[in-house]
Amino acid sequence: MRSIMVFLTPLMLLVSACGLPRSNDSAPSAMLSGRIPAHWKEATSEQHAKISTGWVLEFRDNRLKDLVHEAIDANNDLRAAAYRLQATMENNARGRARRLPQITTGTSTSRTLNGRESSAESSYALSLSASWEMDVWGRLRDSDNADRADYRAAIADYRGARLSLAVNTAKAWINLTEAQQQVQLAEQTLQDFRKSLSLISRRHREALLRAVDVQFGRNNVASAERNLRSQILRRDEAARTLELLLGRYPSGELKATPNLPTLRRQIPAGLPSDLLVRRPD
Repeated sequence: MRSIMVFLTPLMLLVSACGLPRSNDSAPSAMLSGRIPAHWKEATSEQHAKISTGWVLEFRDNRLKDLVHEAIDANNDLRAAAYRLQATMENNARGRARRLPQITTGTSTSRTLNGRESSAESSYALSLSASWEMDVWGRLRDSDNADRADYRAAIADYRGARLSLAVNTAKAWINLTEAQQQVQLAEQTLQDFRKSLSLISRRHREALLRAVDVQFGRNNVASAERNLRSQILRRDEAARTLELLLGRYPSGELKATPNLPTLRRQIPAGLPSDLLVRRPD
């Protein structure tokens, strides 16, 4: 009996030494934590609740909401990110299953024909086996933690891609509306310069103005025409950019609304922590 105890005692010590302490998933966040300036404050739960996730609805523009939904539905990169998230989710589920006991069942049948007695014998067998891998060295635990980290990263990537696409679509729509307003302003400016040139030419014929004044008026009209052409090209480019985000052919035929979208309420100043939460990266 004493010899058995002498043999088991070192074995138990060896097995206990193989066990690893429970990993701390918050270690990276603890490593990244630093001193926060005194004028910064941590956002409370009430302040976080004020951050609206449906920020598109904060604009009084139903067309903008429809465009954002169209871009999300048509974007192949976002669809690929969703597939990667689904694959990571399934891989995470398989990783958890590796730590559970594995049970295997099997059946077999056989039939033997006895030639002499012209008889047959049938036999049936049922097998059942169970196995479980002890995570002595923490390999399964570390693999499970890595799978969970990959899953959280995939969720963050998908949400970031979705938010980035929505933001870029909203920016493109606002840029298109602003470019259309610039075209309207350039057209009005050209019309005013042409009226001014007509008035200057008439006064020059009446010998009330010099020829140099007429030349200045013509230069203003030519400059306004160049500016109008430049603004039209800029508007068409903004339309093509938005059409690409929407998954459409970039024909430049997308029309903007006359006015920029307005907000339903004023945006609060917020805290640095709130602003970081809103960033997609």
